[in-house]
Amino acid sequence: MLVKCYFGERRLLAGLNRFTVLLLLDLAFSGGVRGGDTTAVRTEGCPPIAFVKRQHFDRPFGIGTIIGWDIYKPGGGIYIYDPNKPEDGEREIFRRDDGVIFDMSASFDAKKLLFSWRKCRSSNRKGPLSVSRVWRDDTLDHVMELSEPLNSGQKPNHSFWDRKGGREWVEVNFEQPERISRISVYWFDDQPTGGCEVPESWKLYYRTASKWTPVEGVADYGTTKNKWNLAAFREVETKGLRIELQCRPGKSAGLQRLRIGTDAQHAAILKRASQSNSSELEDCFHIYEIGIDGSGLRRITDGPFQDIHSFYLPDGKIGFVSTRVKSFAMCQPGAGCALHVMDPDGSDIRRIHFGTLADHSPFVLDDGSILFTRWEYQDKDLTYLQGLWTISPAGHRVQLFFGNTILEPAVIWQAKPIPNTSNVLCTLAPHHGNPVGAVGIIDRSKGLENPLGIANLTPEIDYDPRRNERGPGDKQFPWAYRDPYPISEQLFIVSYGGGGPNRYRLFLMNDKGEKTLLYEDKAISCFNPLPLVSRTTPHNVYAGEQSDEKYGTFFVADVYRGLIGVERGAVAAIRVMKVIPKPCNMRGQRAYDMDPLMSRGTYYAKSCLGTVPVAEDGSAYFKAPAGEELYFQALDADGKELCRMGSVTQVVGGEIQSCIGCHESRFTAPPNRAVSQATIGRDAVDIQPPPWGAGPMDFVRQVQPVFDKYCAECHSGADPAAGIDLSGDKTRFFNMAYDNITERRLVNYYWLLNEALVRAFRPLESGSRVSRLVEMIEAGHGDVKMDDQSRRRIYTWIEGNVPYYGTYDHTRPGLAGSRDAVAGTEWFEQFEQVYRKRCASCHGQEFYTQNKGSHHTWINLTNPEWSRVLTAPLAKSAGGLQLCKTKDNKDPNIFPDKTDPDYKTILEAIRQGKKELYANPRMDMPNARPIPYPKNYAGPFDTFAGP
Repeated sequence: MLVKCYFGERRLLAGLNRFTVLLLLDLAFSGGVRGGDTTAVRTEGCPPIAFVKRQHFDRPFGIGTIIGWDIYKPGGGIYIYDPNKPEDGEREIFRRDDGVIFDMSASFDAKKLLFSWRKCRSSNRKGPLSVSRVWRDDTLDHVMELSEPLNSGQKPNHSFWDRKGGREWVEVNFEQPERISRISVYWFDDQPTGGCEVPESWKLYYRTASKWTPVEGVADYGTTKNKWNLAAFREVETKGLRIELQCRPGKSAGLQRLRIGTDAQHAAILKRASQSNSSELEDCFHIYEIGIDGSGLRRITDGPFQDIHSFYLPDGKIGFVSTRVKSFAMCQPGAGCALHVMDPDGSDIRRIHFGTLADHSPFVLDDGSILFTRWEYQDKDLTYLQGLWTISPAGHRVQLFFGNTILEPAVIWQAKPIPNTSNVLCTLAPHHGNPVGAVGIIDRSKGLENPLGIANLTPEIDYDPRRNERGPGDKQFPWAYRDPYPISEQLFIVSYGGGGPNRYRLFLMNDKGEKTLLYEDKAISCFNPLPLVSRTTPHNVYAGEQSDEKYGTFFVADVYRGLIGVERGAVAAIRVMKVIPKPCNMRGQRAYDMDPLMSRGTYYAKSCLGTVPVAEDGSAYFKAPAGEELYFQALDADGKELCRMGSVTQVVGGEIQSCIGCHESRFTAPPNRAVSQATIGRDAVDIQPPPWGAGPMDFVRQVQPVFDKYCAECHSGADPAAGIDLSGDKTRFFNMAYDNITERRLVNYYWLLNEALVRAFRPLESGSRVSRLVEMIEAGHGDVKMDDQSRRRIYTWIEGNVPYYGTYDHTRPGLAGSRDAVAGTEWFEQFEQVYRKRCASCHGQEFYTQNKGSHHTWINLTNPEWSRVLTAPLAKSAGGLQLCKTKDNKDPNIFPDKTDPDYKTILEAIRQGKKELYANPRMDMPNARPIPYPKNYAGPFDTFAGP
């Protein structure tokens, strides 16, 4: 007979003594198998626990930007439960049904809890705007922006999809009465391929004391696509307007933009709305504290930022992760976030980690350092580099703890030390999808970057680190494990969503992966279990205070340590590179997986700060700017990279950070402040800026002049030498020189989406040293003798991972990469009609693809008549190249001369493209006028910037 027993059901357990409960558990769970059905793990060793009830994520998304996605449903609270007194049931100490808790931690004496909570606004509302429906892949973020839409079908957009043929509504509510006499609507319409069309009709109402009243005097309720539809009416004074619209039969509808009154009125309404909304109404997670008895509830943080992952520090301060970094993720929408510390009352907030992406799940180790998950991808694969790092509470001594070059799993997070061992318990999870997966134990004694140091306790979740393969490591396992917390060497608490109910429950697990149900709620999931056991306060690790100095210092004892294959004396200098945070969010379509697009390689804007000398003994001692994400490159005497740092580091003001060499074991690195001026015997040097000046690396400003001087005479025009155009003529996203070099892989670079390294960079295997272009330059190709400074510009550009744009500013939001000068325009539609008719049978139906693609050198937007799409099929007798060849025994479809109607159509289309580009210059052109972008570090992002 199988007896089902759940601690969450008070009716069953009420009045039962502890012996009876254990007997029932043994009956219920005997015969279970490891990792599958629950097995009898006895509960005597489990102390009272605090845990969180909340709904599981509304839809999946990865750990990288989980803080910034609107994936939370309201409801839940904090509860205390004693497994040894199940008859008492759970005790509620905090509950709010209008919001959600992100996570929770306990004080060292286990008498207080820190947690992050936010009020959840309806997904159908954004600022002053409310609508009857938002499709899950759409957004209200941009509907009331002042920026101009390019057309009715551009992304991002709002739609009422997938509701068809019905009546829908849109409301705008004002903080104070407004005098309004006009409204303009730019409808969303993705015909003929989509399901949304301009509405059949609409009508406008204004709010009176108790009802919606029709406005008077509207001459026309416009329903035209690709334009503003103005409705002017007799002026009203009101606190709200309402549009009621009728969708066409079988169709949905939507909005691109909505403008209230004049532009000045509209801007003032938005400003007042943003100023009057409290941070609580901005869907922000903020940090609260409460006693385990439910007393002393207080709010600690405020402001338009997301604050999560709070924890107590040994000196009484509080650490947390926050979007106060005021930057955004690179390859996904959502705000970046990093570690901060503050006084117990929420004052004196200081950032201690300066990564540009996201920090997660911090935990204070016994030595007082903070263990945390760091997302980074400096010139390496963007998916897998979410390993474990440590940092001092003042921001000193950022060090690898484990991971960083491991393919399976993609993410190691929620790590905590297992008592009386040197191992840590953690969650093994994917980067994409919900951050749930297997429960793992990490043994660092096998090496800090050795996948064999990971043991999976839950093999039903198929992470096998021994494979160390690219694919399985990012696999999503729905309803898997999360929130593991060690109680002893052999006993852990976990939250698990599998086993049938598709609801997270709390289990007690042993070190063999066997588990027993500890608690469940039949209506809601349970997360974040914390054992309420006091802990010896960790050491107050010596790291000094973070000063306000603008510089820190690096000391490298011997750069050759770890540079296998590099002879002593070969390293002349270290190049210091800075990674620049991204101040804008993704807003629409990607290009090369980016928005805004930065290059074919790096996703970042980067700055070469300059170089510092390396002494004969391999040492280097130099000052570096504090509070920046930095990395280094070892250079030879010619300024070429010998090896690249595939990770990032930092110093805070006044810090002296030291290391043995390059890529040496972290077990051998000297402790912080292990060196001084007296032991080094010399002063720290300043970074020497490059001759062309420090600042963001910009291809057009820093590299193109070299090609103009030495190469463009032969490599430009209608018939460039070897078919390689190295001019600065503009292309779809970049220019001819950049596209020709990168498309032909004449230089070594890494596109970070599944083409870049995960392992560490090896000496002599990257950068200029393995680039064909550099071989040609150094061999004097074309009898060109390039000067030393020009060569160094080329080397630095290649080794910066071929950046093109030096700024995230952009002029074309909504188009691919926010920089596209071609796709999405009317002239390109005309061009493609001819292309599909004459060229597609040989060159593919799609001239351009969005993320990657070919043909980028075929359209010349500076000199349209030189476009390869015109010259290649043009007969030689007419001045063309006549490159088209016979295929399938069919003669090529060439242009006999320039009077061919299709030739003329293409040429006129590209000329129109040139006219539009120069009328609205990109950021790689003079007189560019960047479009201001929203800077919202608080509100959740509720749509994917696809595809």
